This record gives sequence, C-alpha cells and structure tokens, in this order.
Amino acid sequence: MPKTKKVQAKKTASKKTRADFFRVADGMADILPKDEAWWREIWRAGFSISECHNFHFIETPVIERLDLFVNGADGVNGDIEKRLFVFSLKKGERVVLRPGGILPILRSYVEHHLGYFSSPLKVFSYGPMFRRHPGVDEVAVSHEWGFQIIGDNDPVYDIQSITVVLDFLKSLKIKNTTLKINTNGCRVCRKSYQEKLKNYYAGAKSDLCSRCARMAEKDIASVFMCKEEGCVAVKECAPIILDYLCQSCNNHLKVLLELIEDNGILYEPDPYLINDFDGFNRMVFSIRSASGIELARGGRYDYLLEAIGGRQIPGVGSLLLAENVIIAMQEQAGLRTRNKPKVFFIAVGDQAKKASVRHMSLLRSNGVVVIEMLGKKSLKTQLKFAEKTKTPITLLLGQKEVFEESLIMRDMETGAQETIVAAEVVDRVKKKFK
Repeated sequence: MPKTKKVQAKKTASKKTRADFFRVADGMADILPKDEAWWREIWRAGFSISECHNFHFIETPVIERLDLFVNGADGVNGDIEKRLFVFSLKKGERVVLRPGGILPILRSYVEHHLGYFSSPLKVFSYGPMFRRHPGVDEVAVSHEWGFQIIGDNDPVYDIQSITVVLDFLKSLKIKNTTLKINTNGCRVCRKSYQEKLKNYYAGAKSDLCSRCARMAEKDIASVFMCKEEGCVAVKECAPIILDYLCQSCNNHLKVLLELIEDNGILYEPDPYLINDFDGFNRMVFSIRSASGIELARGGRYDYLLEAIGGRQIPGVGSLLLAENVIIAMQEQAGLRTRNKPKVFFIAVGDQAKKASVRHMSLLRSNGVVVIEMLGKKSLKTQLKFAEKTKTPITLLLGQKEVFEESLIMRDMETGAQETIVAAEVVDRVKKKFK
C-alpha cells in the first residue's frame, strides 16, 4: 500500500469513536434478553408442531458455495450476486452467506442420499438467512423456520405445507390471518403466459413508476407488489396465469383447492401472487396478518433440484418469518407465558451460599425456574432484586436454616412467610403454583 494511503487509513481509523467499534453491522440485529420470551415461544411452537407433523430436523451450514445459488436461483433475475453476500476463501473458492434454506437442503438431499432415509423426505430447519438489498451495500438478516417435503408431487403434500404453518401460527394464538393462493403453472403453460405478460408490460412502461419500468422484464413478481397508483392500475388489467394453464396444472390446482375447502380452510385466490424463478412451479401461497404483514409463504419447486445439477425430483415447502411473527404476536393479544414454577433464591452468609447450590440444583432438576443474585452479600440487596424480577415466591437460606435443614418461603405479594423442611421444598413450591 502506498505511504499516502496508509496515512489516510490511519487518519480514518483514528477518527472512529468508541461507539463506532461497539456497533452491530448494518442490516444486522442482536436478539436481546428482553425479547427472549418471544423467541422462546417461537422455538417451543416450532419444535412441537414439527414433531406433530412428522418433520425431521436438518441443519445446513450458514456458508454455502456460490455456484449453488447462481445455478439454482438465477433462472429469471439477473445480477444474482448483487443480492448475495459473497466472499472468497483462501483456496479461491467463492462462497456465500446462505440467502435461503431450500437450496442448501436440496444439496444435502443429494450429497447424503436422504431419499433413502424417507420418501418423501419431510424435514424442518431453523436459522438466519442473509440477503443484500440490490443497489445498497447492506445485508438484511431474517430468521426463518422452514418445512420441506421432497420426493412427491401429490397435491396432498401441498396442503400439508400449508397446514403446518397454519398450525404454527394457531399455536402462537395469532388470529385473523389471510391465506392467499395461486399457481405458477409448469414449464409448458408458464412459457406462453410469461411471453404474454412481457408483451403487455412492454406496452405499458410509460404508465409504470421508474423502478417498475426497469424491473418489468427481470422481476415481474416485484412489479406486482408495487403499491404505486399507476403500477396497481396496470396490474389490474394484466393477463393472469389461470387463463393459460395446461390440463395437468389445472387438475393439480383443482385437487388442491378441493383439499383446502374440505378441511375448512379459508383462502383468497390471488392471480398476481407468483414466484418468477424457473425452478418453482404450480402452487404458491402467502399468509398475512390482520395488519398486512407477511407471516409465511411457500410453494412447489419440482424443477429446482434439476436446476442445480441433479435429476428432477419434486418438492414443496413453506417458511415462517420469525421477526414478522413476533410483530404479529405483539400486535395481538401479546405473549402468553406458560407458567413454570419460578422462585428467587436468597442466601445470606458463606455457609448458606455453599448450601444453596445443592438446593437450587434440586429445584431446577424438578422443573422449577430458579433466579438468584448470590454475588450480592446483603439480604436487603438480594430482596430488592427479587422484587424487581416480580418472582411470586422467594426462598431464603441463612446460617440458622443451614443448621436446621430448613428454608424460609416468602410470598412476595402478601409478604407472608413460613419455615419449611428443606427436603420438601420441591413439593411445597409446586403446590403454590397449582
């Protein structure tokens, strides 16, 4: 590096404040302790629903080869690398922070011969996904809970990919959701539709906003989502794929809608809901909250494995957008905590502190949540923390109680307290929470 550039770099570094160094990267966010309860609810519901629907857990690396996404996701949209966070390893291999969960799971399906494990293979995954906003040097991270069914093209699996996320949202007590559904067609019928749509938008460019005029040929799905008045008006007169479906796709959609209606699921047909990537076909759906936030989406991708170099194996999947779901939970009835027995444990004196470890271990091993602040020596300070945590029961252990093998149990609401036998502490605490 030339000397002048080194000097400039040093000057720039010296101008950075302490706050600049202790700042999360643009587009990223910490999950903080104050939000723990919301995330715990999602994890609880996710694992419970996955087990009930017989989905097996799979986890793929956060870093994948770039080729996987360039080959698999670039059927229509150009400049795919601008949407990804790409970097090179020492050996020259170009890799990417995964922007989605489907392609890594398909890669794993082939690499580990997962079709022999189960056919169809039903798996769920959870983790962060990283996408870059086109034209902005910034990464957006989102946490997604995904469900994939690989190896069968029967519409019965399409509805399973819908019901699993509906049950997920139901378990979180999220109400008044809207299921929107459409079809992408197949290679045969979609081709003529895309051509018709392309010609239509080419003749309507002057009525579109500047962004949509540029994107009309590259990403028609984003044009459909534009809220600009002119773009909405153009969309309302645009051709819809239902008029171009082949007999096979028409039958598939008909069977799927019959299954949805037979199961009493309310839905809205949305002819403008599409996934414009070549690897995706037939059923596509989206679930939105009462305020219009997208909570989940999914669809069929029978051609996607073939696009990344494998043979054609059908698949269908859905994903739940965790950050959006938390917003919906906060907008509605809020958090419904499942009350595990919870106590605050106070120990005063060295002997009591040593003995407290045994008592706390006994409580925790029996499903009681124990909060403590044993680093604080005074009774007054520990009681202040107990009040701050709003724990209903506090257990106090002093030198006298150690000698007598007893504990003082205090009701923090009434202030009433009683001495109990230490060996009975688990039963006495659980009785209080019945």
